[in-house]
Amino acid sequence: MDETQFQKMAEALRGNMLATACRYLHDTSEAEDVVQDVLVRLWKMCDRLQPDVKNLAQVLTRNLAIDRLRQLRPHVDIEGLNFAISPEAVDDPRYERIARLISHLPEDMQTVFRLRHADGMSYEDIARLTGIAEATARQMVSRARRLLLKQYNNPTTQS
Repeated sequence: MDETQFQKMAEALRGNMLATACRYLHDTSEAEDVVQDVLVRLWKMCDRLQPDVKNLAQVLTRNLAIDRLRQLRPHVDIEGLNFAISPEAVDDPRYERIARLISHLPEDMQTVFRLRHADGMSYEDIARLTGIAEATARQMVSRARRLLLKQYNNPTTQS
């Protein structure tokens, strides 16, 4: 596929790709970013593309939109307890229980855990913000997850 064919294909598919991304993200600017990322990926594969790439474009759009959604919605993932931290989650009894368990963690561990899962920060940013080593931040989050899972699964744990 040459540049002219690619431009025609991109113009023809852009509307459908944008609609797909918007269905997942509910944000036009984020959806535009996803469509742009898809077009960049397709351009990089241009020499191997067949003229009919509608299905490939839709699959890439859907997958990148889901990836973006995951990045935008921090979540708690404790083996079997995977749910987004969002206003809707506050009514979830699991969320309430985990919130209570988190409040019983040591203060430094609680801070690092919340920065990672509630704020969605990278370990590098957590290390820079808190002044601890990146490896230490990873270790603290891992220990917090293990403690929370153990306490959550232990029916005698006071929560």
